[in-house]
Amino acid sequence: MSTENLPLAGRVVVVSVTEATAARSLALAGAAILVVGVDAEKVGGLVNEILSLGARASAFVGDPGEARESLAAMVAELFPLI
Repeated sequence: MSTENLPLAGRVVVVSVTEATAARSLALAGAAILVVGVDAEKVGGLVNEILSLGARASAFVGDPGEARESLAAMVAELFPLI
């Protein structure tokens, strides 16, 4: 999916796996999505669903409140200056 003309093109959004509807909507609006959660199966499932839409998505399995530095490093590595 070409995102250059979409409203959220060039943006990265970190979304909890519990917010699947929001994640899909944001992806369709052009955002790259980083899905976070502690259940690897659920996180992976949502990432695969977003990828099937033609959008960019990655997974972070863990508690983002306890791993803020790791989460920030992952965002910087996966989505450098989109």
